[in-house]
Amino acid sequence: EEVRIGKQRFVSRRSLVALRTADQDMIQRTEAFLLDLAAKGEARVFYDPVMSNAGLRWQVPAHRDKIGWVLGAVSERSFENHGVLLSVLVHKKTPGDTLPSGGFFNLAGHLGFDVEDRHAFVARETRKVLRKFGRPKAA
Repeated sequence: EEVRIGKQRFVSRRSLVALRTADQDMIQRTEAFLLDLAAKGEARVFYDPVMSNAGLRWQVPAHRDKIGWVLGAVSERSFENHGVLLSVLVHKKTPGDTLPSGGFFNLAGHLGFDVEDRHAFVARETRKVLRKFGRPKAA
């Protein structure tokens, strides 16, 4: 939605608020989805179901950028509140051992984690996430 003042065009405040609300909703839905997986003991999920849950499609390049931003926000929040990176559970679908995307490692490095050995870091962080959010197994 735009507002015109003379020859100038501006985005309306209402549109910006709606966009921010939609972004926050997408972050919360994605966080809840990943928390549910962790509670079930799921150590890995590929992008497609995460994106579908967020209302995004992997075939759309802008959506692939958006899910990276959303997952970064989820991990920043889980790191701030719990000391773990929840989006470690989201992996690229590749042959053999899978890993999260490069953006995950960039964020982890920025937050002070040693990510030189990516596989070891993902294994450690995944264990931490599952311990933090997993449901205790019945005896």
